[in-house]
Formats: sequence, structure tokens, C-alpha cells
Amino acid sequence: VIPLHVPPITLKEIMSFPAEDYVSKLRDLLRANFNKETVVFTANGRNSIYLALKMMNLQREDEVLVPGYICDAVRVAIEPVCHPVYVDIDQRTFNIDSEQIERHITKNTKAILVAHLYGNPCKMDRIIEIARANGLLIIEDAAQALGGEYQGRRLGSFGDFIIFSFRFTKDIALFRGGVLLANTEVNSNWESDSSLR
Repeated sequence: VIPLHVPPITLKEIMSFPAEDYVSKLRDLLRANFNKETVVFTANGRNSIYLALKMMNLQREDEVLVPGYICDAVRVAIEPVCHPVYVDIDQRTFNIDSEQIERHITKNTKAILVAHLYGNPCKMDRIIEIARANGLLIIEDAAQALGGEYQGRRLGSFGDFIIFSFRFTKDIALFRGGVLLANTEVNSNWESDSSLR
């Protein structure tokens, strides 16, 4: 008789401290695959977005363009730092509509947050073109697109800041957790906002 379930590890293995440093291994893997120097593990994707905004030294009057259809945690991460400005979505992919971005750019716009929702890639070539022409940074939310590609390039390698969430609905499914990838050094003096907990 084939048992219904055979545990893949024993209780003794669960209780013992792992001999390998899996956090360092994951950090090295992320650095290599997404070509980013800085890898910071966080409590969740929301905190990763918040940390990216703090690293950008944004002011209250500054604006970040975000897709009109997105998880409310994004708004919660942005509002303590600056203003989210919602941009219409492409109804085929539910991603930010790259043809609607420019009409929302003002003198206060500092960044564009894109999310490859449901694994559908955003039109990153057009978004990068707009961002560079207007001096904007790109925050790329690739939490639902791990392993995906756009025009032969890995999703999560386009942005100035890349965020992943590891919640149970994401590609790396844990109870909690997230990560921020960047080519910028993390300022150790940033202060956490209690509204994100």
C-alpha cells in the first residue's frame, strides 16, 4: 500500500539547526540572477517598497505613478512617504498602460512603480524610455513574475529597485517575507514607519 503522505524530512531534521546558510545562498542567487549589488530581506513586499522610497529620499509632495489596479498594500507603503498617482491599466493584461503614463507626469513625479501582474510582463521598453526621458526611477514589482521574461530579458532586472514578496500567494510562497534589490547602498539611518507593521 502506498501511504497517503510521507514526510520529506524527519522531526529530528526539523528541530536541528540547518548546517547551511540558506539566507546567504538566496542572497547570492538573487544578486547573480538580477544583477543588483544590494539585497535586503524585509518582513514583506510592502516594506520593500517603503524602503525603496526612503532610499530615494522622497519628500511629502513627491509623486509615484502606480497602476490603477494593484494590491492595496502598495498604497499603504507609499502614503507615509509621498503621494501615489494612479494610472489607467491595459485591460488585456491589468498592468499599467504605458501609453497613459506621460499624461500623469508632473514636476513632482519621481518614480514609476510597475507590477507584472499575474506574470504578465509590462511593456518595459516603452516604460524605460519614458522614465529616462523624464528623469524618473523605476520600481519593479516582480512578485508574481519570478522566472518570467520580456524580450529575452528576465523580469525583475529592468528596474532601479526590484521588489519581491514571499507571501503564500506569490511565486516563492512563505508565510511572510520580501526582498528589495537595488544598485544603491541602503542608508542604515532610515526610520521604520509603524503603519507598515
